[in-house]
Amino acid sequence: MHDHNAFTMMELLLVIALVGLLAYVAGPSVSGILGDWEFQNARQKLEADLTSTRYQAYSLETPEIITLNASTYDLFDGRSVTLPYGVTFADLTSSEVAVTIPHTITFDKFGGISDSIGFSLQRGGTTVQFSVNTLGRVTQ
Repeated sequence: MHDHNAFTMMELLLVIALVGLLAYVAGPSVSGILGDWEFQNARQKLEADLTSTRYQAYSLETPEIITLNASTYDLFDGRSVTLPYGVTFADLTSSEVAVTIPHTITFDKFGGISDSIGFSLQRGGTTVQFSVNTLGRVTQ
């Protein structure tokens, strides 16, 4: 009688093939979940940065700007934030004028803006609408 305490080469190859098959099937699903998470993170960060810019203008009593580009935005303190891959700004509208990218939003010393603005943050088929009213309040 032989006592075998090891796996055969065939058993190891079968396990490796099954793990590879599972990774192939689950890969796109995991990728989609990560992309959704990145989009939600970008949405929350943008809202926080818009609100922070507004409060900075109000607290220092000086105009502060944030510039929206196609896939980045520039903050009042000189930092530039790059949106995750596939996330872009779109559909900018204003009550007074046509808005194009790049567009600068200037918060006055009271934290307001001269003209309400609306825009979308989008990734694939997912779109989140933002608006900033003349008082500088940011809503989604």
